[in-house]
Amino acid sequence: LVYALYAAPPRIERYDLANAERLNTILLADTPTAFAPSTDALYIGYGQRVARHDVDGSNETHFRNLVDTVNDICVDGSLVLIYAGWRTISSYNAANGALIDETDFDDRLASIAWATDTNRILAYKSQGSPRYLQFGSYTDAGDFG
Repeated sequence: LVYALYAAPPRIERYDLANAERLNTILLADTPTAFAPSTDALYIGYGQRVARHDVDGSNETHFRNLVDTVNDICVDGSLVLIYAGWRTISSYNAANGALIDETDFDDRLASIAWATDTNRILAYKSQGSPRYLQFGSYTDAGDFG
C-alpha cells in the first residue's frame, strides 16, 4: 500500500499497488503532523499527541501525549519511535504506549531517516555550519545506544 498524508482537509489517501486500486479515504478529525503505518495499526501524530487507529482508520485510541510537536513516527516491529521537538527521539512499546527510552541528538534536526533493518537513525542537522548527518542506533528492545 502507498499512503499519502494531507493536512487540509485532514486525511490519508491510500492506494493498493498490488491490485492497482484506490482505497477509501481515511478522514481525520484533527490536523496531522506525522504518520506511520504498521501491519495492524496506523499511528498518527496530531501536534503533541499520538493516536493509534485500526488500519482502516477507525477506532482511534490514545497512544501518547508528548511535550513537543510530533515531527515523525516510525514503527519497527513492537516499537514505535517518535521524533518530537527539535532533537528528541523516544521509543515506546507499540502494544501499550509505555516509554522504553529517549535520546537527544546534539543539534536541531531538519529531517530523520529510519533504517529499521539495521536499527539505525540518520538525522540531518538543520542549523549552523557545517550541516552534517548524525547517526544513532537502538536495540530490538528499544534502548538507544
